Amino acid sequence: MPTNHQMSPEQVRQLNHLLNEFILWHLSRVRVRFDGDLDCALVLGEIAHYNVQKIISRHRAPDATMNQALQQSQTAQRYSEVQDIGELIKPCNALSISASTGIPRETVRRKIQWLRDRGWIEKDGKGLLVVTPLPAEAFKEFNQETLTEFFILNQRIHSVLQHE
Repeated sequence: MPTNHQMSPEQVRQLNHLLNEFILWHLSRVRVRFDGDLDCALVLGEIAHYNVQKIISRHRAPDATMNQALQQSQTAQRYSEVQDIGELIKPCNALSISASTGIPRETVRRKIQWLRDRGWIEKDGKGLLVVTPLPAEAFKEFNQETLTEFFILNQRIHSVLQHE
């Protein structure tokens, strides 16, 4: 990938425009899905990302066992119910989410309650936060649309980079 000094000013301008267009489109859609509350989206994203980091890092290319477990998780109410996934979920707490997002802890606690009310996260036996399978289902189409637009953006970026 070329650096800024290897691109013409016009390419940099076009790429900045493409990137900003995608980000604004995506943020607008996220805002709608979270009733205008981007902090809730950020809190859910941080919790989910933290929870599944062992699964993603350990199984970058899922093997048959992990594929089967991921398939089973689609009908489970809790990841802890799914063998081969439950023990890989890494719970977190409001303080760590506050630290990673910069959102004040009390605000994080309110957002957590909003997410719990929707069934998207729950507390485990120790009071730690765990995402449920519900957001994966609720955002399935949303994520597919985002991925489609991301691939389109990728093609447009390559087109700008190929023209000097």
